[in-house]
Amino acid sequence: MKMMKSVALTVAVVAAMATGAMAQSLSQQVGVSALYQNSSDFDDGWGAGLKYTLLVNDVAPKLALGADVRCGWLTYSDTDVYPLELTVLARYEVVSGARPYVGGGVGYYFFDESGSISIDDDFGYYTVVGWDQSLTKNVSVFAEAKYLWLTPDTNMKDDDFSGVGANIGVAYNW
Repeated sequence: MKMMKSVALTVAVVAAMATGAMAQSLSQQVGVSALYQNSSDFDDGWGAGLKYTLLVNDVAPKLALGADVRCGWLTYSDTDVYPLELTVLARYEVVSGARPYVGGGVGYYFFDESGSISIDDDFGYYTVVGWDQSLTKNVSVFAEAKYLWLTPDTNMKDDDFSGVGANIGVAYNW
């Protein structure tokens, strides 16, 4: 039931942004990335992810505001994590094709564990800072640093998945 609420909220926010922004210039991006996440109580997690970004351009000169929806897969030694995230972003074009951005978001994290530990799916939140660099009119690369706050309940204790992460990827823009 929690997953359905998360998906419904994500769809509603993206639809509201698209509807409210019709008078402005919109840009969209679909990207694929490699993911890394350090955690306080577990080893490092590695995986892959997808994201869809919708931005309203020229809110102020060279400033774009928007959101992205992310999903992914991270694997730790005994646990796989499947994040579903919604990020609010502000992006500024410093020179043609070079666009740093900042944002924050909330996610729902699904756990698939092996062994004796049992981890409850849970909500977390994060901040992100990144750089999107155009290679061609429609292709860009991006790199970002992320800090995640996530402390799900387990059958052992409250384990802390909080920590620093990094994503690097390629995106198609239109």
